[in-house]
Order: sequence, then C-alpha cells, then structure tokens
Amino acid sequence: MKPETAAYARKAGLLLLLAALPLAVFAQTASFGFVNYDDVKTLVDSALTTGLTRQNVAAIFTHYTFDVFYPVTTLSYAVDRELWGLSPGAFHAVNLFLHLANVLLVFLLARTAVREAGAKESSFAAGLFAGALFAVHPAAAQPVAWLPGREELLMLFFALAALHLHIRALKGGPASAALHLLASAAAFLAALSQVAMAFLPVGAALYQVLIAGRRRAGRILVSTSGLWAAAGTAVFLRVLSWLTYSEDTSALLYPHLPTALANLPAILGSVGQGGGSGLFHKLALLVPKWLFTVQDGLFPWFFRALDVPDKHLLFDPLRVVSGVLALGGLAALGYFFRRDRAFLFGLLWFVLALFPAAALAKGPLP
Repeated sequence: MKPETAAYARKAGLLLLLAALPLAVFAQTASFGFVNYDDVKTLVDSALTTGLTRQNVAAIFTHYTFDVFYPVTTLSYAVDRELWGLSPGAFHAVNLFLHLANVLLVFLLARTAVREAGAKESSFAAGLFAGALFAVHPAAAQPVAWLPGREELLMLFFALAALHLHIRALKGGPASAALHLLASAAAFLAALSQVAMAFLPVGAALYQVLIAGRRRAGRILVSTSGLWAAAGTAVFLRVLSWLTYSEDTSALLYPHLPTALANLPAILGSVGQGGGSGLFHKLALLVPKWLFTVQDGLFPWFFRALDVPDKHLLFDPLRVVSGVLALGGLAALGYFFRRDRAFLFGLLWFVLALFPAAALAKGPLP
C-alpha cells in the first residue's frame, strides 16, 4: 500500500472512531421514554406538534411555545411526530443524530482553524481532539438525552454551518456573495432554534482577526452583517418574551407574536416596572450566572463531587468564587498560549459564548 493511501486509510479509520464515540456513549438514549411534564408538555400535549398542515405550520411561526419563540425547534418536533408518531425512541435518535453531526462540524472547524493558523501538519489531530472532547463532554448529556434539549442541538448545527459558510466566503471568488447569503440564512435558522446563537457574529469576527489576519473593523463588520442581524433578531425575540412574561400567571401576556409586536410600545413602556420581576433586575443577574456556567463548562463534576445541589443559587459564594477562579485560570492559559492563534480563537469563543448560553437561553430568571 502506498504511503499516501495508508495515510488516508488511517485518517478514515480515526474519523470512524470519532463518529462511533458519541454513538457508544449516547446510543442508550434511543431506549428512553418521554419524561413526565417536560416532554409531555412540549411534545405530546402541544397542539403545535400535531401535524404539518398549512395552518399548523403558520401557527408554529407566529406563536410562542410557552415562554420562547423557537419555531425551527418546534417544527422539528412536528416533523418527527408526522414521520414516527409518538415513538420516543425515534425522537431520541434524532437528537443523537444531530449531536453526531455537530461533532463532525466541530472537528472540521478545529481542523480548519489550526490549518489556517499555519499548523497544517497538526490540524487533523487538533480536529480529532476537539471533536472527541465535544462528543463526550458531560455538558452534552442533557441536550442529547433530554428531548427539549433539541433546541441546543439545532442551534449549534445551524450556527456551525453558518460559520463554515462564512469562512469559505472569506476566501473570495465568484461564489463569495452567495456563500455569505447562505451563512446569513443558516444564522437565522439558528436564531429561530435557540437564542444562545447570539455569539455567532462575535465568533466570526474573532476568526477573521485571529485566524484570517484581518484588521479593518469596517470590513469585518460588513462581512458579518447578516450574522449580526440574525443575532439581534434572536436577542430581541428573547427579551420580548421576558417583557411579556407574567410572574403572577407564569404565562405570556401576548403568546401571539404579531400581537406582541403590535403592542410593543406598551410593552416597552413597562420596562423597569414590577420590582424584582423587571428586566433590569434580570439583567443584573447575568454576570453570576455566567460565572457559574464558566465553572460548569470547565469542571462539570465539581459541585457533584462536593454534593452541592444545583439549584441555581445566584449569589452562592462557592459558585461565584469558583467561577472567578476558573476564569482567572483561563486568562493565565490564554497568556501562556498567546502566540497560538487557533488556541486563542477557541479559548475566547468558549468564554464569551457562555454568556448568552447562561444569561438568555434558560427562560425568565428568578
């Protein structure tokens, strides 16, 4: 066998092992049933998932699902139900398939970043490491095993697809404009899957500065404008749900999105009212939640080992201090590897992307 053929065969075998890794860890989820309350409320008893008629699809894209507007996620449930009926194993299998697709996209992103940063010989190994870590990280367990976690899987799939298209468009050529449009379309699909995609344009800008070596802010802003528009839409819709959420009834005052938009002046006029349930109070809680998410992302076993219950105690000193220490450790790591552009790209994206994940995605804050 020629050396080139042997090298390709070895890489193909390693890619198969990477694909088998999440399957080995999460294949058991295909035998799981529906979880009482969450799955029943979201999938079984939801009128929005009962069919793919024109009226139902229109309702999916004009109504909030409980306290969020994630129509792409809701539509995926409706498609599953149309194809498989109320078979929980099929729903779980789709979650697992999405996770596998995301593992491969993470592999490709890490390989591309390392290669473009000038370390082509180690790009494949870096991609394998990033993909394997993402595949089995404890933080992946909930989105894969819990059916409402579909929103995170879909969001990441479309966000990563948008970033790959954006990176390809940066190379120029006759297809560049079309690739930018496709990247923006994928970003809007991510925005309608979950709000944590709000960091996507920041990640794209980081890639241009650290990996592609671009320094002109205006040029970067123009090239990422479609991604910013999608991120702004996602954040606006999420904040709108906050503002229309009633603490007294635990329901949205305007579950119909066009009605909420028509009443936007009155909704905005109520900002700051309601004491502890107001928007300003909720925004004040973002930093401690972000610190907790940094700690959980780095040390997912830490509080379980200490037997500290995860009740999102927003000002629990141990959680805040551990988050600050974790952030300080990352800063030291970034300084030590400051000349490694691909490492800095991944590190900065990890730290900053956790902010919308912690602050916006999990529903109205207490």
